[in-house]
Amino acid sequence: DKGIMEVLPNLNRGKEEASAVANQDDSFRYQILRNIVWLVTNGAHFLCHARDTHNPKLAKEPGFAQLDLTLPGPGTIEAFVASATYPHATQRLHNSGKGGNRGHVYMMQKGIQMLMDQGMDGKNQAVIIGDTLDTDIKGANDAGIRSILLRSGVHK
Repeated sequence: DKGIMEVLPNLNRGKEEASAVANQDDSFRYQILRNIVWLVTNGAHFLCHARDTHNPKLAKEPGFAQLDLTLPGPGTIEAFVASATYPHATQRLHNSGKGGNRGHVYMMQKGIQMLMDQGMDGKNQAVIIGDTLDTDIKGANDAGIRSILLRSGVHK
């Protein structure tokens, strides 16, 4: 792995192709966010796999059973990078999950094509059922597919 200071000077000269990737990891630190911001501001593209701003923590921590220990999701990191790199990188931030700015291409259109390959009428015979407004329902709306919001999930 090249250090950030080796990659940055070469981004605009075409000598290096750099990408910033965020993944959930218990060791995630501010330094990683700083490096992502530096890379994206200087020409790298940022890809996020989901727009979810939070992830439920399924297991309770010993001694904290009464607390809601919900974890930040990948959308939280995406929002941070978007805010920290604005207006420089608005065209270099990509989200391939449902509800993301590229999700309708990578996820929804592929699903619609799979339905059509099975003889269905694509969007007209599809409905997306989800429990999250900013991912499931937004993704359906972006793709022009009917949706049903379950009120048993995060938007109770």
